[in-house]
Amino acid sequence: MSFPLEAGMNRVRVFTWCLPPFYSINKLDGQTVSVAVRVKLANSKDDDPSVDLSDITANMIWGSSTSDQQGSPDCQEIEFDPNGGALTVLASTLTIFMTYPGLRDKSHPQVDVDVSVGIGTSGKSGIFSSAQKTVKVEDLAAFSNSADLLIPAFAVGATLVNNDVAVPALIFDQLRAPNGILTSRAFVGKNPTVGVPIARGLGARAFHVSTQASPSQGNAIIFDLSPN
Repeated sequence: MSFPLEAGMNRVRVFTWCLPPFYSINKLDGQTVSVAVRVKLANSKDDDPSVDLSDITANMIWGSSTSDQQGSPDCQEIEFDPNGGALTVLASTLTIFMTYPGLRDKSHPQVDVDVSVGIGTSGKSGIFSSAQKTVKVEDLAAFSNSADLLIPAFAVGATLVNNDVAVPALIFDQLRAPNGILTSRAFVGKNPTVGVPIARGLGARAFHVSTQASPSQGNAIIFDLSPN
């Protein structure tokens, strides 16, 4: 089933799932659920080189008990890129929200959102997730330095992408808190891609990006997400 999404829509609920009551009586810890979100043009005639769907984001809220509601202690949330892999969690309730910034025009046409869900019976052990959250450096740093921002929830690694030969270096700092102690620093030069682990063991909770020139569209931090 596809859900229509237009530019300007903010945190629109597109999918809700929960275990049936007869199952939850004896299975309070939920089921292993895999979720993938795909976004595609609603009309193929809208395809154009100017189309930019990169700012569309998905949020998933889930809990491992059927009594979980948004804001309860066991309720968790993750923000991720559609078309970027799948998430696997232990859940009894699960909801997907979509956000499509901007105004509807030639570069932001209507899209359809497809949510695929697979339900298993295994426990948490061995669960693999491959979802991503992309942060564009140009959105963070108007000139050469960004503010200190929190590392996305459930991020376990980051890929630094510098696709602009005019920018000689991109620096990715991990901090214990915004404006806090530096825990890790990684550099990326012209045109390469560098993988960096998130230094959770050193207390990393925030990050800072700086460049030696104004950032371009070729610079990004792609966080690897694993909620389990």
